[in-house]
Amino acid sequence: MMASTKTKNAIAAHDQEHELPREMIEEILSHVPPISLVRFRTVCKRWNALFNDETFINNHKLTFRFILTTKSKIYSVSIDPKILVRELTLEVPGIESETKLLVDCNEFLLCSMDKGAAVWNPWLKQSRWIKADASQPSFRINGIGYDNNDNMRVAERRYKTIGFYRTNYRPMWETQEFSSQEWKDPKLKPRQGDKSRKNKPATFFKRCGVLLHGNLYWIAFCDKTDPFYHLLNFDFSSERFYTFFCDLPCGMNHPRGALVLRVFRGDRFSLLKQCYKKRKIEI
Repeated sequence: MMASTKTKNAIAAHDQEHELPREMIEEILSHVPPISLVRFRTVCKRWNALFNDETFINNHKLTFRFILTTKSKIYSVSIDPKILVRELTLEVPGIESETKLLVDCNEFLLCSMDKGAAVWNPWLKQSRWIKADASQPSFRINGIGYDNNDNMRVAERRYKTIGFYRTNYRPMWETQEFSSQEWKDPKLKPRQGDKSRKNKPATFFKRCGVLLHGNLYWIAFCDKTDPFYHLLNFDFSSERFYTFFCDLPCGMNHPRGALVLRVFRGDRFSLLKQCYKKRKIEI
């Protein structure tokens, strides 16, 4: 019995001595295709925990690919280690309408069309079709998010989609869980202490939102007299809109000026502005 214990301790000590540093393991695994990573979850608890880590997920996504689009086609560009360009096809029966909006929502690609949207997972090459609200002819699906629960693992996230339509020139919003077929109305909540804007509708600079920690953010403004742009936020956990989430350090100079909001280093935003007349770029 004693010899057996000594043998086990010796083996454990030998394994620890020859174990690769954590940083090296993460670097190696960040270059492994996603389908293979799924199988590696059972190797050990540490690897399984690593695959749920947001930092590792962000680094892994940056390693592999980005998306290029034209008016009629979508391409995936992979760098691992050679550059490989592939045309993406959405294998969803009955899709005939042209893509109206293409949004990269975390690990999913959302292709909004006339009668709904195709949600595509480029890693697993799987797609599903989400029907638009048939009672609203102008309905458009334009974003994906999830419940932002710190105790929830990545595999347990409850993903939802959001869409809108117009009535009397005002945007109306509805949400749907991926596991459901029903659309429901979220609540619009002004920012606390911002009574002056309570009844002012927000106008979107662009329809496509940016996803951060499960919530969607849009660049918006009140009207042409508004001196600043603002961030409008939709919280998928509470299913509430927070209008004028924060003010941005710039306003409208020209309707054709460029303003691009993106996630920076996984946990914050970056904002790029280009003046249409002078072509000056500010970040």
